[in-house]
Amino acid sequence: MNNQTMNNQTMSNQTMSNQTMNNLTISQVTKCIKRNKQNIKININSYDEFTQGYDFIVYRKKKDIKDEIKTISSNILNDTSSVINYNFNEIIDIPNKLDDIFDNQLGSNYYLYGVNKENSFLISLLYIFSKEFKMKTQDKQLIFSKELQELLIFELPTYFKKYKYSSFGFKMTSIIENINSNNVDEGVLRYIYDYYKVNIVVLDYNNDKYLTGTDYNDNYNEKNIIIIKNENIYLPLVNMFGSMTSKLLYKCIINKLKINKEISSNIVVEQIIPNNYNNQNSSNNVIEQSKNIVLKACSSYKLSDLQDIANKFNISITKDVNGKTKNKTKQTLYDELKNI
Repeated sequence: MNNQTMNNQTMSNQTMSNQTMNNLTISQVTKCIKRNKQNIKININSYDEFTQGYDFIVYRKKKDIKDEIKTISSNILNDTSSVINYNFNEIIDIPNKLDDIFDNQLGSNYYLYGVNKENSFLISLLYIFSKEFKMKTQDKQLIFSKELQELLIFELPTYFKKYKYSSFGFKMTSIIENINSNNVDEGVLRYIYDYYKVNIVVLDYNNDKYLTGTDYNDNYNEKNIIIIKNENIYLPLVNMFGSMTSKLLYKCIINKLKINKEISSNIVVEQIIPNNYNNQNSSNNVIEQSKNIVLKACSSYKLSDLQDIANKFNISITKDVNGKTKNKTKQTLYDELKNI
């Protein structure tokens, strides 16, 4: 083989190598480096006269067999295969428990990422949405998320009116408060669903529950976002190749876990209509309806019943009277619920 042929072959190899490198993404390179556990052995010639001995006598107290059994038992009980170990600004491996929820479909194609705790929900949202956002520094990611936070609050009144959020039991003040405090409820997720036209679900990993803003929309079949809540920190479930999660993974959550009704703001009070109800209103059979709250006559409730309903709609059950806190009367709570 002449020199010209060798040079051409070398240039061809370099071109193929460059093309391969151009197809790599930062996520792939980062994850490969993080997972690299290869041990490289270096062989160096040595001379005995310059080599220090390494045979040292170490005296250790022999462990009692009972102590060894305790140590083994402790390791078994503290199995971390189901624990999400948060690492800021680093890739977080998928624990076995999370992979089981998704029928072992995650494999090496998905990972969690340790975003900034301060505004973790919106940062997680942007981290999944935007490839450019991943490339920003941590400081700029936080600043960008704060700008989105202000924009969402500014545009909320338009969406609140357009999509009639009050008919679902959502309150504008609650949505604003939760966006500002990095606290996600059903109202926030419904707003994100309408704002970005995307199916979004939050999986509460520690409580084995989930939360969504509305039912799954097949029109957004290719736009699914899954965010994992772990000890009040929201973490994005990220696809290695930059695509959003599939409908199959989304449905795994819905089909396997229970919805988190405790923090759901879309609460409907059950309407109970007596069998002898007719078109003539009577003191016992009058059914009052206000937006999405359906109430029976006030006389049908105990004070404790109305207090429970008021708490669900963030209505205070107490009032200040001459510097002292007193419970509101049944009629007062009833009237306030009617006027939501």
